[in-house]
Amino acid sequence: MGRSIILCEGETDAILLSYYLERLCGIAYTKDPKTQLDCTEETCWYDNASGKEIAITWVGGHDFTEALQEVLHINQLALASDRFDRVVVLADHDDAKSETMMQTLLDALCRQEYGGAEGNRRRIYQAEWEVFHLQGQDGISYEMKYCGVLIPLDHEGALETFVLEQLCNAAEADVRRDNQKVVREIDAMIGRIKPPETQYLHRRRDQIKARFALFLSVVHPEKAFQPLNRLIGSVDWKVFQNDKRQEQFRFLRDL
Repeated sequence: MGRSIILCEGETDAILLSYYLERLCGIAYTKDPKTQLDCTEETCWYDNASGKEIAITWVGGHDFTEALQEVLHINQLALASDRFDRVVVLADHDDAKSETMMQTLLDALCRQEYGGAEGNRRRIYQAEWEVFHLQGQDGISYEMKYCGVLIPLDHEGALETFVLEQLCNAAEADVRRDNQKVVREIDAMIGRIKPPETQYLHRRRDQIKARFALFLSVVHPEKAFQPLNRLIGSVDWKVFQNDKRQEQFRFLRDL
């Protein structure tokens, strides 16, 4: 059956990914206690129909180095059935530093690869799998697939940016028009609020989160004060069923 793990930045990312996988890939949350990573905020587990186990964990920031090393350490010590055979690092496409961070993680995997060497891999933060042959504690080589992804793929932003873009391209013309107008008004308001106009929303990341939360609150005001996971659950996930729109997440279908 095997196990997969997705490392993401924050709780919002983890919730968005879980809903995407539940609604479009047929996975279900499981309460069964399984492996928890010590260096991340929380790890939630899901199962799909074929019995594949998928973990989603958030690191609470932009640095994935420690979490990835812990995954490799777990794999080194674990039995074959308990290893993570697919590992995903999903990060915001903030700027060139994000690309450098992804390359650093890839180079670290190359250094640890059994018989590998740093620099012999292409850059892979475009939703593509790369196979690594690593060595377990028993000295036997095992295979692990790795995928590093920056969202959105082709421009700067975050997972929330990608979701909003899809909602603004809904199939229904009236929904598409209204969503686009809401986003334009929210962007204008944030422009009037962010520094130096006020003391709020200093960080670009905070502006992205506020933009997403405001959109959901306007479209679903009755849920504005509900917990974050319920608010995100109100997203119209049907807009992601178009194969072209799923292109950025095609790797998730392989978990």
